[in-house]
Amino acid sequence: MRKIPLLLVLLIVLGSGRLSAYADEGPSVALVCSAKLGPYQAASQALEKELQQQCPEAKITSYYLDQTSPQDVYSQLQDKSPAMICSLGTSATKLAAKVPDVNTVYTLIFETEEFDPQRMTGVTLDVGAEEKLALIHTILPSARKIGLLYSSRSETRFKELKELARNKKLELVAEKVDNEKDFPQALKNVLEKSDCFLMVADAQLFFPKSVEHLLRESIKQQVPVMGLSNVYTRAGALFSLDVDFAEVGRQSGGIAARVLRHESPASIPVAPPRKTYFSINLSTAKRLGIQLASDIVKRAGEVFGR
Repeated sequence: MRKIPLLLVLLIVLGSGRLSAYADEGPSVALVCSAKLGPYQAASQALEKELQQQCPEAKITSYYLDQTSPQDVYSQLQDKSPAMICSLGTSATKLAAKVPDVNTVYTLIFETEEFDPQRMTGVTLDVGAEEKLALIHTILPSARKIGLLYSSRSETRFKELKELARNKKLELVAEKVDNEKDFPQALKNVLEKSDCFLMVADAQLFFPKSVEHLLRESIKQQVPVMGLSNVYTRAGALFSLDVDFAEVGRQSGGIAARVLRHESPASIPVAPPRKTYFSINLSTAKRLGIQLASDIVKRAGEVFGR
């Protein structure tokens, strides 16, 4: 038998070892957060823990857009080509959408329509229409006319609410607004005919200045507002549906594990949060002349304006 030179043997052995080492490396996952604070941390920690439990081989690297510039994060993602991105928050998800050919699981966002469903899915913060109308009935049982503004951006949500409201014998008092200058008059028209105003997730309509105007006018017209989260309740909405951020993180981690196991994002529907609670503002209730039932106050996850 011809002898194999020692150097060749070493190269074969070392080369095999190196190949094995690379083969043993798990898939890389980029965890991109819009900020390193509060809800983002609760959700990201839960997401990472859930993903590691289901896919212990995954190698997770975290990036925070309030600590590293988005451009630098984008460059690192392009250089490292992760197997998957998990994004938390709108700015993080918009950045992830720019990275070509990488599947993304997103969360902590309200609006998902602008993102490519072929390679992006996840958990939205926008609670289902059925649950919103049920909470309105619980807190304001006599409310029958629900005010609402929507734009082309949120027309799908409006149509879903309209169908559900019809089934529940409720009337939607709605106006479509696609121009910012039309917002004040449209809001005035709707509030004058409504028992309650329901905010929909639509960044084109609701931003700090318009929300301030909405809450001010709602007090003037004595019409309670159902906000999008506890941020709005704290600011002056009467009540809002909220999500458990850690639970949203776990839910997103489960979806991320499925994508990492080669399920197509296109085959996984965007999911609503599976665990919710509501917040109320007692100061707003007093200003509106609304007496909230004591059991409602006890059941609230957060109470402002005591």
